[in-house]
Amino acid sequence: MKHLSEQKNRTLKILISITILLTAVLACGSAVSPEFAFQTSKITKTSVWCRLLIMPQIGGDSIAMPKYIRPYCVGKSHAQFSTIEGCMELSAPDKDDAYDMRHHCIDALAHRHLNPELCSHIKELNYDPHSSAVDLYQDRCRAWSISREEQCLTGFLTEGWREGVAEDCFEYLAINHQDHSICQRIKDEQKRSYCLESVDRNGNTLY
Repeated sequence: MKHLSEQKNRTLKILISITILLTAVLACGSAVSPEFAFQTSKITKTSVWCRLLIMPQIGGDSIAMPKYIRPYCVGKSHAQFSTIEGCMELSAPDKDDAYDMRHHCIDALAHRHLNPELCSHIKELNYDPHSSAVDLYQDRCRAWSISREEQCLTGFLTEGWREGVAEDCFEYLAINHQDHSICQRIKDEQKRSYCLESVDRNGNTLY
């Protein structure tokens, strides 16, 4: 009888310990904000803090789910201290998460170095190479990494570049260089004003 009572006590203690551990993990996940995780991952040169984002993030009237926040944070932070090879090696148990991490890392790395050529590696991700989405992703990546005005005029590898992204070339240049004066080249007053706002907005973002 005494042995049975001791066994019940041990079981109860184990259950209590597990409950406390789970509570601590959930509290940690909810307490870590994307901004804190991103900055800490950059400083420590490890994406572990971004991987702790396990709880939904509430901001204003919207809720951001961890499935989308975590890969974004991992990819963006990893690009701050890694190389294109490092981006391509990012992994996760979920294949979609792994793809998103690598994609975001390539985007951020190309923007960091203002090197659109890095965007071509998006073709090498685990994605259908014949999908039109690949061209779209490449164009978006190049748009955020252009550094010279002539790049907008000559275009890059995809057909959609000239028709779509080139129209907002000066805005991309201004944001990438954090230079308000480039916005003054935009003739349309409303677009010029939006360009100035975009430079300020992107200059203050942690991402």
